[in-house]
Amino acid sequence: MRTWLEPYHTANPRNHPERSARQVCFRVSVYPQTFDLFYNSSDGLRGRYWQEPELGFEATKQVIRLLRPNLMRFAEANPPGFERRSKFASEMGLADVGISLDAPSSKVWVGEEVLISSQPELVVQRWIENEGRGIMGMWCKGPRWRCAPESGENEVKGGLIDSDGRERIPESKVRRSEEIHFFGFT
Repeated sequence: MRTWLEPYHTANPRNHPERSARQVCFRVSVYPQTFDLFYNSSDGLRGRYWQEPELGFEATKQVIRLLRPNLMRFAEANPPGFERRSKFASEMGLADVGISLDAPSSKVWVGEEVLISSQPELVVQRWIENEGRGIMGMWCKGPRWRCAPESGENEVKGGLIDSDGRERIPESKVRRSEEIHFFGFT
């Protein structure tokens, strides 16, 4: 496992509280077979989003609740820092790590650098039919996100928390659960 901090990359440069936002991130590795069941199976995490956006959201919250004690212990022993220094965001103390993990927009997802085109794809009729279409103001970004990664690399990303402890949700992530439901990704 490892941990780090990421700043709010798309913050409004004129909005100081937004610019100060940052999130805690954890990389959690599991056996590839466990990862496949957890992430790709019909009743796995992405499967819950496929069933219903709210079921995926609740499944994500449950996973984070279950992992939280171990993540907090790890962060206490290995304080997270920025991989690239942030001009506006400050480091996080342990209390802020907890606030970030408890934020409604926190998520568990596949480590995106493992998404490559040579991996098998999930054949989900809804995702295929929705590719290239706009639904409720959302647009599919292509088939790459239908892949069925088998790496075992999960990321737990807390919500973006500003210097006042308030959550900042990027506009592009407000409808995350619905995007996963309709397109298989966000």
